[in-house]
Amino acid sequence: MSESNPAENLLEALLTLDLKQATEEQRTAFHKSLEENGWEAVEDVDHAWTATLEDMNREEAIEEIDEDLAEAAESSGARRYRAALQLAPQAAWFFEGDAV
Repeated sequence: MSESNPAENLLEALLTLDLKQATEEQRTAFHKSLEENGWEAVEDVDHAWTATLEDMNREEAIEEIDEDLAEAAESSGARRYRAALQLAPQAAWFFEGDAV
């Protein structure tokens, strides 16, 4: 049996997040919690986060992300949020435009 490619065991996550009625202090604490759990804010794209999840299937990844969000909500006090998630084996593409 051949060894599996480590890249085959990765899922790339793109999370967009809207913190409903959160204060600036709560937002900061929520974001800090995400960072502590391995999430990176997408530079120059508001409310978007990425993470690489290793050695788990899609359902396990969704459960892990749900736990990350619940932990961030609890620790920050910003319990009302709405998030959208995309999981894929490849990282998301980001585009920049300069339309006038």
